[in-house]
Amino acid sequence: PTEFNSKDLQISIYPSPATHHFSINGTLEKYDFSIINSKGQIIKQYYGIINQESIDISDLVSGLYYIYFTNNQRRTISVKKITIQ
Repeated sequence: PTEFNSKDLQISIYPSPATHHFSINGTLEKYDFSIINSKGQIIKQYYGIINQESIDISDLVSGLYYIYFTNNQRRTISVKKITIQ
């Protein structure tokens, strides 16, 4: 297994605020992540999402969400905020 240093991880989410979709741009080729609402509930989970792939969020209500990125062991490696309008 490849050693992973979270300090080397760079992830950006765009656009933010988002309306119908967002994309991830970062240092990894693929991402596993969960979208969590402000109440801490898991709304959606994604696995193996390719860098810069468009993620459909048109079914989510407006508000602040958190995106928890996880590694192969399902440990959180990064958390980002996104506002959905």
